[in-house]
Amino acid sequence: MSAMPVSAYHYFVEFDTEKPCPYDFREDPSILLFFQSWAFSMQFGGQHDLAKIASYLKLSLQINLSPLLKFADRNVENAFDARELEQSWQPPNELILCLDQIINAFQNPDPNLSKLLIKDYESLLPRLQDLKKMCTWAIQQECLIRMSFDTVNG
Repeated sequence: MSAMPVSAYHYFVEFDTEKPCPYDFREDPSILLFFQSWAFSMQFGGQHDLAKIASYLKLSLQINLSPLLKFADRNVENAFDARELEQSWQPPNELILCLDQIINAFQNPDPNLSKLLIKDYESLLPRLQDLKKMCTWAIQQECLIRMSFDTVNG
C-alpha cells in the first residue's frame, strides 16, 4: 500500500520594487490561500465553509472581494499561465480597502457572520492583518503588489 502524496503550498506576496518589505506573515499563510481559493469557487457554486463566509461578505455585506481574488499560480506551464501570473500585479489601494472591510467584519461580526466564523478559521484574521501591513507598506512605497502560490508535492 502506498502513501498518498502530501501537498504543500508556498504563498508569496511580491512587490515591484527592489526594497525588501519589512513585513511578513507571522505564521503559515495557507489559510489565506484556502480562503482566496474557496472565495473564487463561489461563482461555481462552492459550498465549503470558507466559500460561505466569502459569499456572505460579498452578498450581504457588499464587500468587493475582487482585489483579494487577484492571485495566481506560479507554476507556469503555458502562455495563458504566464499571462495570468503577470496580470495578477495590482495597486495595493483597492486590496487594502477590501482587507479593511473584511477585517472590520471579522472583528465586529453580526449574528449571521458569527455563525460562520468557526474556530477552525481563527487564524484567517491574523493573516489578513499581516497582508494589510504589507499593503500599507506597498502604498508608502508607491509600488504594485502580487499574490501568488506554488504547490509542491512530496
